[in-house]
Amino acid sequence: MFDDKSFEYLRKRNSEYHEWIDNEISKFNEELKALNEQNYNEAINQLQEKYNANTQ
Repeated sequence: MFDDKSFEYLRKRNSEYHEWIDNEISKFNEELKALNEQNYNEAINQLQEKYNANTQ
């Protein structure tokens, strides 16, 4: 059905695609982690400000 050259080309393209997808997922996970940490820090700061306002 496929000759060896065509098969090798498709195998290489498939590998490149899956590597690209894995890299995109890794970048997304890092961005999500950073965003979650940022939101957590912002929430802590807001609670601290509210606490300070209520205790003064």
